[in-house]
Amino acid sequence: MKRILSLMLALLLLCSLVACSNDETEDDGGVDMTVTNNENVYDAGGDYKDQFKYEYIRGDEVTITGFEGSDVEHAIAIPSVIDDRPVTEIVEGAFYHMTNITAVTMPDTIVKIGKTAFAECTKLQSITLPASVAEIGEAAFAKCLNLKTINIPEAVTELGDRAFFECKSLTAITVPAALTEIPQQCFMNCEKLATVTMGDQVDTIHDYAFMGCTVLATVNFSAALTEIGDYAFADCKALAAPTLGDTVTVGNNAFHGTLTAAAE
Repeated sequence: MKRILSLMLALLLLCSLVACSNDETEDDGGVDMTVTNNENVYDAGGDYKDQFKYEYIRGDEVTITGFEGSDVEHAIAIPSVIDDRPVTEIVEGAFYHMTNITAVTMPDTIVKIGKTAFAECTKLQSITLPASVAEIGEAAFAKCLNLKTINIPEAVTELGDRAFFECKSLTAITVPAALTEIPQQCFMNCEKLATVTMGDQVDTIHDYAFMGCTVLATVNFSAALTEIGDYAFADCKALAAPTLGDTVTVGNNAFHGTLTAAAE
């Protein structure tokens, strides 16, 4: 009987130890299972109650991740400093489809504008990019239907596909000297784009880059040019196809629908 009682006590002790162990694991177990909200908000104040969502990057910098403000159409100013840290980037989709924005003032701390950052801001009419900007992401300003003018800073070395796709009010563009390629569909269907000034280093104009720019009449082709992609200038009805050297590879239907092609 004593032996049986001893076994029962030992089993009870073992169960108690296991239970305690489980409780400690569930309490923390060295792993924090608490879900926290890391979203930070900068209140710009003013009549439109603009708020910029942001995150910390690289320890001492800030990136803008989102925006909220009054539905009333108005201009916005992106802050240059938040929490004593410089605002250096605008991430993917941060201002996507913000139809209440008419103009943007951007600080000279910004170096990168992410993919679709201002895409489909259909009421956006003007934005001045600071000289500090070196990268403009894919479709960053796509379908900004009322954007009439934009400067591409000289520091820009990376320009994403469809960066200005269907910016139907854009009238002129100057490609910075450091840029070597015009990405595919970059200015496609910019129906009011009349003048393009190329940088001296542009060696490649990719597929569909200027397709559908129906009033485009003036393009200075860089001496460095070696390749023009498929349909790059197709349906540019006001453009006379240029005379190019033997060193330039011209893609399929690159100048289809231009003045020269129509006359042939």
